[in-house]
Amino acid sequence: MDRSSFMAGNGYVILPSRLQQYDFTSGYIVSYQSFVMATPSLAPRWDNLLFPLSWEVWVSVIAASVVLAGVLTMLGQAGRATYPSLSQSVLEVYKILLGQDFSQWRARTTASRIVIAAWLVVALIVGVAYRGNLTASLTSPVYPPRPETAAALVKAVERINIPPYGADWKKFYLASNSEVFNAIGKLLYVGPSMEEGLRLTAEKNHAVIANRQFLDYVIAQNFTDATGKARLYVAQSNLETVFLGYPIPHGAPYKPLLDRIILAFTESGLFLKWHGDQMDEVRAAIFSKQRQQEGRANEAASDGQATSLTIAHMQGPFLFLTFGLVTAFLVFLVELVFRFLLNADR
Repeated sequence: MDRSSFMAGNGYVILPSRLQQYDFTSGYIVSYQSFVMATPSLAPRWDNLLFPLSWEVWVSVIAASVVLAGVLTMLGQAGRATYPSLSQSVLEVYKILLGQDFSQWRARTTASRIVIAAWLVVALIVGVAYRGNLTASLTSPVYPPRPETAAALVKAVERINIPPYGADWKKFYLASNSEVFNAIGKLLYVGPSMEEGLRLTAEKNHAVIANRQFLDYVIAQNFTDATGKARLYVAQSNLETVFLGYPIPHGAPYKPLLDRIILAFTESGLFLKWHGDQMDEVRAAIFSKQRQQEGRANEAASDGQATSLTIAHMQGPFLFLTFGLVTAFLVFLVELVFRFLLNADR
């Protein structure tokens, strides 16, 4: 606007709102705009004990246990008190299911022995499958789903941050005919630096919009631990695909010359070669840093700290124990009441 030229080593995105103020050289590289959010963490779940088997399997096991207890009771009555009561039949069925012993003296008839043998096979398969899947689910848990698209982004976050240069991006999103982009523009907050925006993203329900390659670099350098687990992640889908160019005044006589020079660099692949070399150097530095951190992590692992299960994994057993204690206490109170009433009648 002041008829002066500004050249910088960093790219400048060619946006419609910027074209009204100044012109651009020919685009020399493609920029992919994406967003970054905090990697979902594990929350304590009471149903970790149920996760290894589907609801259909659990219902089938319970139904089979009830039917089997009834069959054993009927066989006991036909065989003259092989199984005197339904409660004892239920106890035998669940003892086998939990891998405990069963009262062999009750299986006196051939029919009852066949039924128990079939149930032993079922209990073996269910028990092995449950223990194997339980171990796998506790050591390699399934993390909650994370937003990967623009539509999911606007529903998941409270605010989207962008560095001070993002004022034009906010205008761009608000002027879009897309409802999703309009929602992004309303959530977009211009002001914090990239470091501050990423820190807020890691600590709060925020997101940051920036160039994908730059985000990958910053996350790998500052938000990734020695095991390769990142506190932040870049979404798989891109919000925008734009070109980078150098801003120049409208009607600048040197634009054709700059375009020819930039085109020569672009067609020879020098921009891509430079970016590839930069990323290789960054990866090498990050790999060396992580190797040093892994050495310290392995020392901590030798003390048994790295593989410890947290309450997020083991909340289910403790809740189940609490439920059992409360149920037993209530049953104990009911038994006391019934005993008191029976003694009062006598």
